[in-house]
Amino acid sequence: MKKNIVLLSLLIFLFPALDLIADDNTNPKVSIKETNININFPSDITFNITGSSTEQIDSINLLFKSGQGNTSIIHPLEFTQHENNNEFQASLKWRTNTSERYIPQGSLIEYRFTILTKSEYNLTTKANTIIYLDPNQKWENIKSGSITFYYSEVYGSVVKKRSEKLLQIISETVDIMSPLLGLESKNNPLSIMLFNDYDYMTKSLPPKSDTIMRNLVTEGQAFTSEGVVLVLDNRQTSATATHELTHILLDKAAKSKYINIPSWLHEGLAEYASHLSYTAKDSIFEKALAEDKLLNITKYSSPPGKPKDILLFYGQSEQFIKYIITNLGNDNFTKFIKTLKSGKSINNAILDTYELDKTGLENKWRKHIGASLISTSIKKPKAPVSPIIKPYTLKEVITNSKKVTEENKNKNSSISTKEKEAQSQNQITKETSIANNNSGCGLSQSNDVVILLSLLFIFIPFRLKKNNII
Repeated sequence: MKKNIVLLSLLIFLFPALDLIADDNTNPKVSIKETNININFPSDITFNITGSSTEQIDSINLLFKSGQGNTSIIHPLEFTQHENNNEFQASLKWRTNTSERYIPQGSLIEYRFTILTKSEYNLTTKANTIIYLDPNQKWENIKSGSITFYYSEVYGSVVKKRSEKLLQIISETVDIMSPLLGLESKNNPLSIMLFNDYDYMTKSLPPKSDTIMRNLVTEGQAFTSEGVVLVLDNRQTSATATHELTHILLDKAAKSKYINIPSWLHEGLAEYASHLSYTAKDSIFEKALAEDKLLNITKYSSPPGKPKDILLFYGQSEQFIKYIITNLGNDNFTKFIKTLKSGKSINNAILDTYELDKTGLENKWRKHIGASLISTSIKKPKAPVSPIIKPYTLKEVITNSKKVTEENKNKNSSISTKEKEAQSQNQITKETSIANNNSGCGLSQSNDVVILLSLLFIFIPFRLKKNNII
């Protein structure tokens, strides 16, 4: 009997919550007929909802998100409601051809609607999902574990066979990199979009200026929050795809709101992953090593600005990361990544894991490959030298005063006869003024006796007091 009372109480408690989620047409006040999305690639997508309501509707809002994040966009919809049959319809056109609203193909879109009536009855529809793909293309997909590979068949089964081979290589790489980064691959769904035509691929990339598009060929690009990689089909496809996927995995494993992962770690690990299936000889790195022209790699939070340094930066970062993983251990590298995820800085994470700061770790690698070490000495700035102030004696004061007076006399004697005649009435005033305005410790002769007597009056009583005469 007691169990039945508890069960009845629980049902009463849950009953109001049942009104919050609409189960298609089962709600007596608001009935949902249809919800859908129309994709007009690459310009926009339109969200639609139709149904009927026995009450007057106050507002309809759309809640949707793209990718794997937890942030949803809430946006009001314009709607119409017919008085004769209570039917309503609403839609929202969402532009996707701007940088702010761009969505990469292959992204998962989840959406739902909330409806509020004038009586404050609130209803939320069930969540629906759709993969954002150009409906004008015939897309095929194959899966392996958490990875979905999308391709468009244009040459019989040629692309399918190639896609299957690429997916196998990529899956093996992800299976190696995920545990190294402390991730479970099954919890990180990833989508790869393979493009055969670069002109079409550019429509799927984020909007760029025409100048950039003409001068830059993008072979692949990763979108971490969506878990999507766009890649061009060519000889480097498998390396490009694994490189870009590694960026996504590293962000998921190590990124936090407190730090930014430096480029030497991001690019170094991505290059390391892309070459797991084969060995790549980097002639640029080898040449820089032989000439002792390696970069101070750990000082870069972003790639160097000089074009000639960028390729060296990639190759050197890869060799540095390869050394850390291979020579210092997979477990230590996993610990390092988890420490970053906790919010510690790069330097502190390296200290906690390898008991060296980042410069020390780079020098450890440099010593291993026979390169010159980075100087860690800090030059201390020289302390300013204070000027030596020498006190004047009474004798020096009198001597300097006489020198200044003598110099003034010599200076005055050099004045021409015509000047003397013109200044005859003011000669005494001039001499006094010149003597009193000289810089330094010198004094005019007219004050010598006064100062001498003053000093004697101060000095004699002091000596008498010291000798107990007074």
